[in-house]
Amino acid sequence: MRIQEVVCITGLSRKAINLYEKKGLLHIARDESGYRCYTQEHVRLLMLIKILRRMDVSLADMQLLLQEKKLQLLDTQKEQLEKKLAQCELQNFYMEKVAGLLEEKNTELLQTVDQEMEAAWQDIQEPQSAKYSVSSFIVVEVMLATLLLDNEYMPYPVIGFLLLGHVFYVIGRASSRLESPLDYLLFMGIRRLRTLYEERRGRNETDHTE
Repeated sequence: MRIQEVVCITGLSRKAINLYEKKGLLHIARDESGYRCYTQEHVRLLMLIKILRRMDVSLADMQLLLQEKKLQLLDTQKEQLEKKLAQCELQNFYMEKVAGLLEEKNTELLQTVDQEMEAAWQDIQEPQSAKYSVSSFIVVEVMLATLLLDNEYMPYPVIGFLLLGHVFYVIGRASSRLESPLDYLLFMGIRRLRTLYEERRGRNETDHTE
């Protein structure tokens, strides 16, 4: 088939197709008249290239993927996307908190938030440094139970179900590292849970002193 037909099928421009050929991603044979002859395999490769470009895979990495089948590059790309997702979630989480700090006069509170954000950001940049351990979650279970039981709108069976589900999840991931957005969000949730628990404990201590 001619390039016009390939353009219609793939949605790619002539310029893009010629660039991919120039970079060695495609090898196009020519007929006796010197015209390029495209096959269904070329169309398949072009569609694959188009998908990889949408995923921000570089042309150099595409060559390794298509020619040398280095599939670990896709794992690297996946890790980068998960890191970006975690960064977006972190920014969204603190966006609401920052909105309430615009008029804050307490410097120590601002420093605390800054340190918390720095620690969370470090967890994203170096996820391999953070591990789950069953012992560290025992305290979390106690805090979670305290907060839930203090909620008058949540029935006890629901509280029990949440606690049990959390226990099974923790046991299943006890020896794992933070590798996915779900793991990261759980990690951030626990960090936030500890903050809420400390705030609740501080209010209770204040009530007792009064």
